[in-house]
Amino acid sequence: MIYAFADCGISLPDSFSRELLWKHLDAILEARCWRGLGSNHVHAQSSRSTNVTHGSSNSHHSNDDPESTIELLTLIHGNVPFIPKPESAPLHQLHIAINDNHWVATGVGTVWYEAQDLEDEDIAPFTVIDALTRVLPSCRGGTLEIRTNNVRLLWGVCGAPSGAWFVVRSICHSYSVDLRAKWDELRGLDPRLHAHPARGTAPHPPRDANIVNLVVEELGALKGFAAYRGMVDHLMRK
Repeated sequence: MIYAFADCGISLPDSFSRELLWKHLDAILEARCWRGLGSNHVHAQSSRSTNVTHGSSNSHHSNDDPESTIELLTLIHGNVPFIPKPESAPLHQLHIAINDNHWVATGVGTVWYEAQDLEDEDIAPFTVIDALTRVLPSCRGGTLEIRTNNVRLLWGVCGAPSGAWFVVRSICHSYSVDLRAKWDELRGLDPRLHAHPARGTAPHPPRDANIVNLVVEELGALKGFAAYRGMVDHLMRK
């Protein structure tokens, strides 16, 4: 169905599972089996012309494509082997599993949290904001990769920002942190299992007061919205 719509140049219907599409694309890249995407056919067509130009209006800035995704797809499009560039910035990683209105984040300690008063669309951005208030100082100047089982979180980090996702991008920019997200089923990470931590469990990393103040200031653009009141209220809690 995905390829039939793509061949016809038709957008997928709204009811189509974006999660399924994400898993499918992730599996293709993970298995390096992108030959079936038609790159050979396109390469054969383009190779017939001797007036092929590169770059021009389709060129892009590296800051807009930190994972070289566009470069990767361009090379695949021309049937050229892809050799990833070495990472120069340190890589930090978080695992975030979300189930309804509660979540668990692991990476620098373990944080379990519940926010019944937030709307569904506000859970993912606040989950990331909450995690950033705890780990952002240790990631300064590096790359923070979030592996998650939540599609809204994936699109919030990787797609065009809206609402509180502007705050996420702004505070990451303030600390020169490149934020990324990748799909992961996280089968061994269930928020329900972390609701009641065992006695003696290491305390979770506290929120950094400076980052909390920065977030509250940035959230000021959402004043008047329930999302603003709910997120600020949670950030002020210990």
